[in-house]
Amino acid sequence: MNTFAVIGVLAGVAAATGAASVTAYKMTSADAYAEVLRVTPLVAAIESPHGGNAESDISEHTWGCSVRYRIGRETGIVRMDHDPGDRIPVRDGRLVVSDIRAIEMGPDPGAQ
Repeated sequence: MNTFAVIGVLAGVAAATGAASVTAYKMTSADAYAEVLRVTPLVAAIESPHGGNAESDISEHTWGCSVRYRIGRETGIVRMDHDPGDRIPVRDGRLVVSDIRAIEMGPDPGAQ
């Protein structure tokens, strides 16, 4: 094998090792999760009549949560069916949620 071929192989190995290292770093970096800043329960009032009686019972039902989160310097809001805890997984800059009904509301309008 000539010198140029050896140098080419070594350069290829070094490039592949560097790319794998960057990928591994990105997978374990702090940006792999969004920080949950605030969880607000979403509550609906449900009115239950008492048959012929004019009075009715009003009960509250929590049907989900509005979640304010931060990824890096950006904040946003997502509506979920449960409290996600302290953090939400992120892949390719987007939240990874198991709730198929989650609605990403976009940037937090209160963010500066």
